[in-house]
Amino acid sequence: MTELSLCTLHVVLPEPNSTHWGFAYPDKVSGNDADERVGDFVQVCGTVTQEVHDSGLVFLNVGGRYPSHKFAFWGDLFSIYGTMSPDEKDLEGKFVCGRGQIELFRGGPQIRLERGDLRRDFRFTPLSLSVLVGASLWFAFIRTSSDEPEPRG
Repeated sequence: MTELSLCTLHVVLPEPNSTHWGFAYPDKVSGNDADERVGDFVQVCGTVTQEVHDSGLVFLNVGGRYPSHKFAFWGDLFSIYGTMSPDEKDLEGKFVCGRGQIELFRGGPQIRLERGDLRRDFRFTPLSLSVLVGASLWFAFIRTSSDEPEPRG
């Protein structure tokens, strides 16, 4: 008998108004739409278009370069990079999500980040999903092939 086991993905959805990270964060908005949510505690996601270091602070602009950017994350070095590995610390061009209360600074929306409020968000594309599924099926095939007994004769 050949047995094929497939992996399943178990997703736990957070309660409404929860501040926990998750795949289905209840208030996830694009950096381009953040100005419509000023005052709300949300998760904002977007591609970092500019990373600026100034006097121990880090500014991550989304949707353009300063001063014409759409949104900004900011905080001290530890709050931005504290939970990231060394290879994740160059964030320009990377897709990130940060959580906090959106405030206005000189008319632009921003979130001041505390430690743990920023993370890289790995987006799945059709190609990456097909590679993942293909690799899973290949490993399942190898496993079932190696479990078959050798013919005796």
